[in-house]
Amino acid sequence: MKLALWPLPLCLLPDGFAQLRIMEPKYQRMVTDACQSRLGFAMVLTVNNQLSKVATQVQITDFDKLDDGWLAITIKGMSRIAINKINIEADGLKHANISNLPDWPSQKITAQDYTIATNFQRVISRYPHHKQQYSISNFKDISWLCQRWLEILPLTHQQLLYCIMQDDHQMALAMLRRHFKLN
Repeated sequence: MKLALWPLPLCLLPDGFAQLRIMEPKYQRMVTDACQSRLGFAMVLTVNNQLSKVATQVQITDFDKLDDGWLAITIKGMSRIAINKINIEADGLKHANISNLPDWPSQKITAQDYTIATNFQRVISRYPHHKQQYSISNFKDISWLCQRWLEILPLTHQQLLYCIMQDDHQMALAMLRRHFKLN
């Protein structure tokens, strides 16, 4: 399958939500194409102007034309994907052949890691629009929680890339345990 790529210095993982403003015509075209095809597009983390080989296929869940003429979209991460051959169109929009990667497996939270969930609930309660996107059952899945923390913690792009390249949440969990001093 082929998807348009949106390289950004931010991370969105499966089941995560983000709100973005679309300014450039090539990305406005990407949004139009993504809505028409219903395939979405790929959000790709950039590190030192290099594209990660792992990305997230996203779907547009809402959009709005802003007063300044820009487009605002809400996107949801759907699945992990591998970025294969990249093509660049005349306007600079990148497309890539992608292949599916397994999402991180769910794992029930343990008593040791309960602080990770309560701190995330505290943070997310400050953002009601974001909070309403999540189900209470999500907070019982440590893999899901690790992904949400990766989206919001001020990590270096190298740290972030190292975590998202993994096949499961264990590296991210170890980092969070150090951060919250749970070891």
